[in-house]
Amino acid sequence: MTRAGQRVTCFVASDHESAADAVAAIAQGAGFAPHKVGPLKVARHLEAMAHLNIQLAVGMKGGTNAALVYHQATG
Repeated sequence: MTRAGQRVTCFVASDHESAADAVAAIAQGAGFAPHKVGPLKVARHLEAMAHLNIQLAVGMKGGTNAALVYHQATG
């Protein structure tokens, strides 16, 4: 799944490294760009991002054909 030539980000939070690796592999296989973000307690921040996405898509009528792409600049 891509947007503007970039794969859509799938954030993965887990207290178990092997579980995070398994989910990241599934996401990668489905065409997403997995990004492990740390322990499960970080998931509360991901939920806030989901609420923002819903507000943009539905509340502000931006449409539901949208996705988050995390890009880390280098240099």
